[in-house]
Amino acid sequence: MKIDSFYQCLTYVRSVSQEVDGGSLSEWLLPLVGVVVGFVLSTLASLFSAYWKEGRIKKSILAEVSLVKSQAEKTFKATIEMMYEVNKLPPDATPYQPSATLSIFLFQQLFSGVAHRFKATQIEQFQYLQAHVKTVNDKVAWLTDSQRARGAEFWDYSYKVIADSARLIDCCDGILTSTSGRTINAYDLAEKLGISSEAITSVLGEEK
Repeated sequence: MKIDSFYQCLTYVRSVSQEVDGGSLSEWLLPLVGVVVGFVLSTLASLFSAYWKEGRIKKSILAEVSLVKSQAEKTFKATIEMMYEVNKLPPDATPYQPSATLSIFLFQQLFSGVAHRFKATQIEQFQYLQAHVKTVNDKVAWLTDSQRARGAEFWDYSYKVIADSARLIDCCDGILTSTSGRTINAYDLAEKLGISSEAITSVLGEEK
């Protein structure tokens, strides 16, 4: 029931009560109570429905962020392993299999409507999410172009993908755990993802 409807009902009840000459209190009080109770229940139902819908949207966005994190980890790992293999094998024998193109469709379409359901630390990280995703996608697209010669620029882009993927993973972690200001150590991340120590040392060098 809308506010306008509520006031219309009150006006009607008041007019009826004025027409009843000498009527008992219950003759006009009971209808008024019914109107008020109906209005309150209708309002509560609307609020609950909106809150439940926003909760589902929030969960969907967080699930998307979790997927992006997993994809960024795959890209991070694939890039290090590709660089390690390139040092050992002819370029044509080294497949590069990063994650599929990263997408944050739900975030782009729905976040503004439920931003108030997230903590300040999460919103801070969301501000960087879109830029990190675009950066990783652009650099991975460059690396996967089969026409690229594997010269100095190739290695430069490869290291940038590693660094940018780590930043994206850190950003996703901040959103999922409601924290900020944490920087992922590339060596620790590589070990966590099961990359061989030989590949880590070959690509990242010895940890300082």
